[in-house]
Amino acid sequence: MRKKRRIMAMATLTVMVGLHAVPYEALAKNAPSSNKSELQEKQKELSDISSKKEQIYKEIKKLDQSVEKNSKLIREQEKKISVLDDDLSKLHEKMTLIQESLDERNGIIDGRLLAMQTKGQSSYLDVLLGAEDFGDLISRVYAVSTIISSDNELMENFQGDMELLEKTNASIEESKSAINRAKEELEQLTESLNQKIKGKNKLLKKLKKEEDVLSKEISKLSKIKSRTTSIRHSKHEPSLEVGMFIKPTKGIVTSEFKHRIHPIFGYQDFHQGIDIANPASSVELVAAADGVITRASYFDSYGNVVFISHKINGQTFTTVYAHQEGISVKVGQKVKQGDFIGYMGTSGNSTGKHLHFEIHVGEWATGQPNAINPRTYVDF
Repeated sequence: MRKKRRIMAMATLTVMVGLHAVPYEALAKNAPSSNKSELQEKQKELSDISSKKEQIYKEIKKLDQSVEKNSKLIREQEKKISVLDDDLSKLHEKMTLIQESLDERNGIIDGRLLAMQTKGQSSYLDVLLGAEDFGDLISRVYAVSTIISSDNELMENFQGDMELLEKTNASIEESKSAINRAKEELEQLTESLNQKIKGKNKLLKKLKKEEDVLSKEISKLSKIKSRTTSIRHSKHEPSLEVGMFIKPTKGIVTSEFKHRIHPIFGYQDFHQGIDIANPASSVELVAAADGVITRASYFDSYGNVVFISHKINGQTFTTVYAHQEGISVKVGQKVKQGDFIGYMGTSGNSTGKHLHFEIHVGEWATGQPNAINPRTYVDF
């Protein structure tokens, strides 16, 4: 009886194990394989997005290099125009002197002509016939010859001055044409520059869409909700004397150190610096204080950017000068307050020519946790 029960129990256990073995093996074999396949697929998508993102950054950098090249050419054209303007000014001064000389000679010749009209050509013969003796005749012949020679010289000088005036006029017209051609080239370069900027902004929008997709994929794969990192702005701001930092460029403030709607991507973020815009060409940027260049390169959203490290009253500060036209300084270079460090531009994440200026207490760090309002130390 006991043996029969044991046999039945073992049979029941075998059946139960058999019933559960199939689903477990299927789960072990199929479910992990499915998850693994999905994970690999997601990873590939993320990899593709990252590749596209990297390519877009390369395209943006290439556009910014074209912008830099165009800006340099524009400055060269402006220098040509400036030289031609100086030449025109000198030519106008020369024309004024020639005109005064012509007016003077015209007066003398008009007087001669009036005398000849009044007395006629016989006046010279009367002078010669009125000689009292041969010596007097010789003297009178010499005098008349001198007068006639003088009149001829005046006429020749008059003709020469007229020719010079015509040449001067032609030279001025040629210079004016050269200026107009230079201005036309400048306008064409400016239009080309604007088109490249528009193209760059389209790429930036495309980049943002790719980043959004990337963030969603990361969120799905990691199963971690995206968290918004709160930025503390109640930082310790060391006390400094007025003038320790100066305004780094000429222009008007277009965006403050505060929350704002991102001008390219359209979402709200905190603007960690102050923007200064100036529509003029070749707007120079200067060091806000004495320091050492710690970065001078193309750096993602900053575009062409320069970092300067400062030691003031024992405290380290870092100033940031972003979206520059190009790179004009080198890492390790020492600068004095007011030294030239570059030209205002529109490289990186930018909708137009401006300087994005930041001040950090200490070193610059990702996320800009040490950024403070530049107005704390700079009179804008």
